This record gives sequence, C-alpha cells and structure tokens, in this order.
Amino acid sequence: MPVIEITKIDKQNMEPGLHLMELLVANYGVFQTYLVMFDDAGDVRWLLDMSDVGHIVYTDLRSENGNWIFMDESLIIEVSESGEVLLLEPIKQFAGNHDFIQLAPDRLLLAGSRNDAKAFKRDGSEMVTKFDHVLEYDRNTNKVSKFWDLAENLDLDRIVFNPDYTPDPEADWFHINSIAYDTKEESIVASGRTQGVLKVDQENNLKWILAPHARWGRAGRFGEGFDITDYLLTAVDSMGNPFPKEIQHGLAGTDEFEWFTGQHSLNILENGNILLFDNGMSRDFIPVPTYSRAVEYEIDEENMTVRQVWQYGKERGFDLHSLITSNVDVLSETNNRLITAGNIRVNQDQPNAKMVEITYPENKVVFEAKVIFKDAKGTGEKSWAQFDLLFKGHRYPLFQE
Repeated sequence: MPVIEITKIDKQNMEPGLHLMELLVANYGVFQTYLVMFDDAGDVRWLLDMSDVGHIVYTDLRSENGNWIFMDESLIIEVSESGEVLLLEPIKQFAGNHDFIQLAPDRLLLAGSRNDAKAFKRDGSEMVTKFDHVLEYDRNTNKVSKFWDLAENLDLDRIVFNPDYTPDPEADWFHINSIAYDTKEESIVASGRTQGVLKVDQENNLKWILAPHARWGRAGRFGEGFDITDYLLTAVDSMGNPFPKEIQHGLAGTDEFEWFTGQHSLNILENGNILLFDNGMSRDFIPVPTYSRAVEYEIDEENMTVRQVWQYGKERGFDLHSLITSNVDVLSETNNRLITAGNIRVNQDQPNAKMVEITYPENKVVFEAKVIFKDAKGTGEKSWAQFDLLFKGHRYPLFQE
C-alpha cells in the first residue's frame, strides 16, 4: 500500500467527509483494484479489496442504497459496503471501459465497445475497433438496449499523439474514457483521450466537437461521411473574438485559452459548462512533459464557440503533471473542486499522486494529500501494470444515510 501524507489542511473551508482513492496496484502486468478511504490524518479507515477479480475494475459510483457498482470489459459487479458480492451481470456482445453513470436504478450508461464494429486500417485491411461507443445497459434484462456509435461522427484516421501512447492506435483510435448525460436535452457528451470531446443527441446526430481544429477529415467508419470541420467549436476570448489560426489548430495557447490534450473526467456543470481534467499529453502537439490542470469551458451552441472561464494546475507545473488517469470533482456542499493527479512521475520526487481541494473560483488550497507509491509488485517500467497509480479520487462520508 502507498504512504499517505497530509501536506495541507484547512478544515473550516473543506468539504466534509473522508478521502476516497481508486487505487490500482501493479502486479507484474495486472492491475489490482482497491477502494481506500482515509481520514484527515492520512489514516486508512475503510478498504474494499477487489483484487480477487484478477484484473482492473472501474468504479466511481456509489448507489443510493450505499452499494458500490464496478465495471470491467465483460461484467457489472455490485458489492455491499462490507464486501459482499451481491450481483454479477454479464455484458454480452459489448464491452465496458473506464466510465459509467447511473441514469436510473435499472439503467446504466457505459463507455465501451461493440464487439463487431469494423473499420478499415490505413493499409486497407479490416479491423474491429474498440472503446468508441456509448452503451445504455438495462439491468433488468442484462442487455445493452441502445448504443451510440461515435465513429459515425468522427475521423478514425486522425492522428494526434505518438503511436506508442496506445498499444493498438488504429483499433483504439478514440479511447473513450469519460461520459456525461445532459438531462436538459437528454443528450450524450463523451470524451476520447486521443481525439477530444463531442456531443450527440438521442439519435446520434452530432451537435459539436470540442477539440483543436488540426487534422480533421471526414466522418464514418470507412471515411464515407460528412465533413467534420463544420462541427468544430471556435475558441474565443472574453470579448467573443476568435483567436488566431495557430490557437484554433492547437499549435499554441495563451493565458486566456488553451486546448486540453489527453483529457479525462468529463463533467457537465449546472450552468451547462464543461469541466474536465486536462492531462497535457503532447500539449501543442509537442511530445514533452508540461503540466496538467483542471479546466472549465463555456460553450455557446448557437454561435458554435467555446471560451475558457477557469483553470487550476498550470501554475504548479510538474508538481501536478499526470500523463494518464486523474479526475476533477465538484463538491456538493462547498462547491470546491477536488483535483486528483493520479500518476506524477516527471519531477525529481518519488512517484506519487496528489489529491488537492481548492476553493472555486479563488483557487485557494484547503486540503492536499500526497500518495507515495511503492511500485513493489512491478518492474517500474512505463508499460501496463508495472507501476502503481490512482485512477480517480473522491470525497465521501464513510456511511450513507
């Protein structure tokens, strides 16, 4: 287990509750999942050991009944607070990945794949793609009742990052890692690490794409669709003026606006703004470490523009730079932001993660925890499950009324 150090605490201005981390411990090529709650002194008060599953399982969902729901590529697993496995539900003909939300007690919205979704490789041969669907899952029937094929609205041939960031960059061309549901319009917003963020309606009609303008072509699994550039949001300043072309294309940024890269943890705020964790992977298309941050954007759908209205993290540089995983949560009682940088390894410090709570919009740090990894069951190499990390961090009461 990692060592937890509390480096800042201001209880008067913090969100109440314990600090929960979704811990992934490397075990020589296999991630073992643990949910860990610790208190303001850094002492562990509750731990749910999911390592017997034998591979990574994802959760950020505590149900209204207090149970925890996990997802992997083939199963939905419901577990009580005391560790009793209550339900094992198979996902048939589809696969889950990274994120899901609960629409109703019997309906889940999953990020994932369709097992027979084909497309052309760049050499002209066929392949089955993965991690490019949103799925509506019915817990009564244990079946996917509806799906949104995001490839119908995006360019599968668009290359943004170096190929070594993904083991199979052609099949895993989008890498969906976060989804949100716009209850006002009943629309879907999805984040793909290697492409950007898009919004679609119930019939999978594209509304907009939030991403740098560089390198977009035609939509569709076989490149037979519409011209995507008509749906790209234009970045504007505080006065509504568009930025120059190099900023629109993601080749540069300013203090007033920067595009995200390699992002995770998509949120739709009450005012309709988009909040996410910007990992900073190949920022400005340059593959060197820079910084990670939480960032909020205001979208004007009528005028098809986007404006950056808030950020935190750029000023801390490598201290919060996490190339992968990580998240940002809005805390319900204080409206503070809880930012988790899940895998910090580019500075001279020990490999670690940080959970930082800040006031909004003042950016005053009221809590910070440093989680120091041991990497005791891996080689430490930059390859799958050879080093420990945090997937996400949250704030919860220990018991739920």
